[in-house]
Amino acid sequence: MNKLVKKITTFIIYGLIYDPRVFFGLITSYIIGTNPTVVKFFLRQDLLSVLMSGKSLIRFGDGEVMLMTGRDIYYQTTSLNLKNKLRTIIKNFTAKSSYILSIPTDAITAETDELKAKGRYRIWHLFRVFFALRMDNKMTYADAHLFYHQSTYVDLIKPLILDREIICISKAETQNKNFLDTLKQTASSVSSVITPATESFSQYTSLFEQILNLIKILPQPKKCLLLISAGPAGKVLAYHFAELGIQCLDLGHGMEIIGQNKDYSDRI
Repeated sequence: MNKLVKKITTFIIYGLIYDPRVFFGLITSYIIGTNPTVVKFFLRQDLLSVLMSGKSLIRFGDGEVMLMTGRDIYYQTTSLNLKNKLRTIIKNFTAKSSYILSIPTDAITAETDELKAKGRYRIWHLFRVFFALRMDNKMTYADAHLFYHQSTYVDLIKPLILDREIICISKAETQNKNFLDTLKQTASSVSSVITPATESFSQYTSLFEQILNLIKILPQPKKCLLLISAGPAGKVLAYHFAELGIQCLDLGHGMEIIGQNKDYSDRI
């Protein structure tokens, strides 16, 4: 019972400190439920055109929303500093931004009963509340789950890395031989920055400096493209480098299927 009381107390206190508006919206939603939101999403070919123009892509999912509302996730402890940096990315997202945001389509557009039937409503409940209160439904978004499909590498990523100077930012096991060999078949060069598997935001300054130093020694720094899978720290890295004019693709778990004989579409 003590653990339950502590959990409830932490939920209330951190919810009120980090985002009271979303906290009260969430409490209300337990009574009245949530509704789907009509949102515009890029079609695959349109998304490719936008990315080919040089815009970066930053993914937001349930983990980021939990962190922004005062909850830890299993690989990252939350903090007000991290929350504020993630919120800045959302607040500054406009049609003129150097990046587009990518969010889970079903989490927003599906009916509640549909998500419950799939056993997904509990996962996306908070995200639906957060989106309704904190994100702009007039903007056009990319589908965050697009990169879970094996075909996306050929259709979207491969055209973007052609003759580019690639820097991969992820945990070590993601950057295996097959992964690197696949990229090297198309890219001009491939460099690596290894991130911690957990608590990567605590190493943010070091990661930023490592990436910056690699960019400085590239033969053609203007052709640099960052491929990122670094949890919440990766979102902040992508935002900062996009603002510096360096294109970034925050692929998340989508990086893990590059060069591999597997597909994550069953996780959607």
